[in-house]
Amino acid sequence: MKNMILSVLLSIVMTESAVPQSDASVPSNMVFVPSSSKSWSKTAISGDANHDNTVNIADAILLQQYMSSGEFDGNVSCFDINSDGIIDSFDMILMRQAIINQEEPAQHTYAVDILNSSESIPEDGKVLTNVTEVSEYLSEFIPDTAEIQTYLEKYNDDFFENNNLILMPFNQKYGRGVFYNVSGVSKIRPKKTRGLNDDVFISLEAEYNAYRVLYPVTDTKLLIQAGVPKNEVNSGENVFIYDSYEIKTNMEAISYTSPDKSREIYVTQETTDNLSDIRFFLKTNKISYKALTFLTAYGDKPFTEDGEWSVNADGNDVFSNGTTYSMTWYDDHIAVNHKVQGDEWEYISVDFNGEEIIYKSYIKSN
Repeated sequence: MKNMILSVLLSIVMTESAVPQSDASVPSNMVFVPSSSKSWSKTAISGDANHDNTVNIADAILLQQYMSSGEFDGNVSCFDINSDGIIDSFDMILMRQAIINQEEPAQHTYAVDILNSSESIPEDGKVLTNVTEVSEYLSEFIPDTAEIQTYLEKYNDDFFENNNLILMPFNQKYGRGVFYNVSGVSKIRPKKTRGLNDDVFISLEAEYNAYRVLYPVTDTKLLIQAGVPKNEVNSGENVFIYDSYEIKTNMEAISYTSPDKSREIYVTQETTDNLSDIRFFLKTNKISYKALTFLTAYGDKPFTEDGEWSVNADGNDVFSNGTTYSMTWYDDHIAVNHKVQGDEWEYISVDFNGEEIIYKSYIKSN
């Protein structure tokens, strides 16, 4: 019996507003996804697990379930009520006290902005307690006084009446626009040799699609901001970024263009262990496709830059290298065929339907 081939399809729909951009510093056969925004912000309520803007018995039930099973469909940092980096019975006690006493829940305000005038940024962040400290710190790496003034207006005396501010410059290596957001702030008590203050960690979440081929190298300077209640962080505490994201940097795309030049697709191929990861990116509609198959002699990297045009019996244009792949271009879809194992081929029909692309995949032996 022939080996079974596992195909996992993933389609991500993006709007026409995501217009591909070129970049002279990278190969011309790459397509890029710009971010939809140059800034990001949100307000988070400590303990609000179900995002209904309050802390009540429903949140306590979710915390109890998480402490019992370790499972929660969301960001668990909302359960860290005392911001010590650990979710335990102390957080449950604080949540119950807040619910019983009908206390106003603590709010965290998070924001990420692009620094427009900064050529270099410091490695260290700071906990700031007043407007003067904000001005002095930003003046170290922001030369534009007007840009500094926007932050002084945002973080004014009224803000510091009940809050302290954590600022952390961050170098975003890939992508135009902001591709990071803040998921939470926590504190960890360091070893005595590192000082008496706590370490403050800002957790970041990345919004990449995991593949370098989609994002140009930009080295964008970002300013990470977190406003937290005064009792949670103190001046002089060390500030660190926790970013567990790793973007794949070794992916280059092979591009294929329709005969009338109206459509263009990009194919990336990567092999790990006994699996081959093949992705299609369609430039016009910005839709991505992923097919995961077992690695074979032909299935590891079937797509190549070489190929020739021909016309099939039905009069349709076909581009193929004659051995491991072929693409038949129609007015409303593309029929993509690639070899996966022995005489087995995977057939993928990519149908164009407005702003969506529908994928159909099956395995057939010749």
